[in-house]
Amino acid sequence: MTFIEDALFYLGLGKEITPYSHRVTLYGKSGCLIEGVKKILFFSENRIEFSLKNCALTVVGENLKIKKYGDGEVAIVGVITGANFK
Repeated sequence: MTFIEDALFYLGLGKEITPYSHRVTLYGKSGCLIEGVKKILFFSENRIEFSLKNCALTVVGENLKIKKYGDGEVAIVGVITGANFK
């Protein structure tokens, strides 16, 4: 199990959340973890767009940086001001 799956299990949320093909976890305004990423479509300091299984996700903010990218997971740090699914 991943750290996120362990945390969900202990919170009693695993079965309600895990059936989805992607998951976005915001850590305040300072960062986020996105699971289920197929590829990065666009990257700039103020906007990052991702292709997910059944949709696209755009994260907007300031000084955005990708800290991890691999195995379908992306970790972003910076000031996140919004996220939008298409």
